[in-house]
Amino acid sequence: MAVDHVRIWTDDPTGRAREMVHRYGFAVAGGCNDGENPGTLSVAVRQGDVVLLFTRPGPDQVEAIAGLERHGECVGDIALRVSDVDHAFRRTLDAGGVALLRPQPTADGWGGRIAAIAGFGDVRHTLIQVPEKYDEGAYVPGIGPISAFVGARPRHGVRAIDHFAVCLPSGQLACTVDYYRRVLGCVATSAARVAVGGRATRSQAVRSRSQALTITFVEPEPSHAPGRIDGFPRDHDGPGVRHIALACDDIVAAVSGLVDDGVRFPTTPAARREPARTRPFPMRHSREALAELGVLVDHDHDGPLLRIVAESTHPRGTFSWEIIERPGTRTFGRDDGTALRESARPTRGTGPPAWRERPPNRRRA
Repeated sequence: MAVDHVRIWTDDPTGRAREMVHRYGFAVAGGCNDGENPGTLSVAVRQGDVVLLFTRPGPDQVEAIAGLERHGECVGDIALRVSDVDHAFRRTLDAGGVALLRPQPTADGWGGRIAAIAGFGDVRHTLIQVPEKYDEGAYVPGIGPISAFVGARPRHGVRAIDHFAVCLPSGQLACTVDYYRRVLGCVATSAARVAVGGRATRSQAVRSRSQALTITFVEPEPSHAPGRIDGFPRDHDGPGVRHIALACDDIVAAVSGLVDDGVRFPTTPAARREPARTRPFPMRHSREALAELGVLVDHDHDGPLLRIVAESTHPRGTFSWEIIERPGTRTFGRDDGTALRESARPTRGTGPPAWRERPPNRRRA
């Protein structure tokens, strides 16, 4: 099982695709007007193994329209590539999965098969069986195969989706993790409870046995003061994807290039850039270069973890992109993302935020 593509519901698929091309270095991979759902418009972009599908729902897609009105622009589908849709669908239902679409051929004539099951909140997982002769790259129903050569030389070094960060209302963490363990066979990893001041959260990561899908679920503890995580279910109106982390091999080059192309990053207070207990693991980057860009440095017993979250351009501030480099670790560090969430805290109502400015005289290699 692997992540095939991510569908994001939006009122402006062309504009959002253009932003990902010009600012984040993606390449346009295709587009379509869905014949089965008149009025639907989708545009796909790709960088490395990341395929994003921006879709404006048609008038007959009542649930998608309702989700867009409820949440604003949002992740609606994390599509998973499987070798046998019929077998995978039966297995998920036997394990207690909720069926949304029974296995059927795609209507695009390419010979694929799809089904769909419920995920968390109103996010679904479309199961996709790629036609055997098109198994190199993604397969988007309605568009067809997307060549692995599209976006194969990423401008900013993005190569894959590292993980999805999902915020849940209080009390939903245990049952959501259990659902993913039973239905998709995921393994629970990196459980943590983090208390900062009067606020506290619980988190749990799940990872597919193929290692290709990782989701971190986090919920607030109701016995503590409201914090950033409490605000997400309110602003988003339910559970949802808070950010998608894009993996790269050189975070300094990636963030520098993104800044040059107009992506803005919040400044990170020095006290939160690096936990005091971080061990001096050898790194390819100087700590001065990481500090200049505001990259957060953490670690686990296997090595360092480098990450930074971009400014959210979502009207509600409920979605953003993270850039992450893992020089060794597979977990989420000792800090477990607390400093990352704090660095992305919106400053609504408290004056303008302090954004990371474009470094002077920086030249792209």
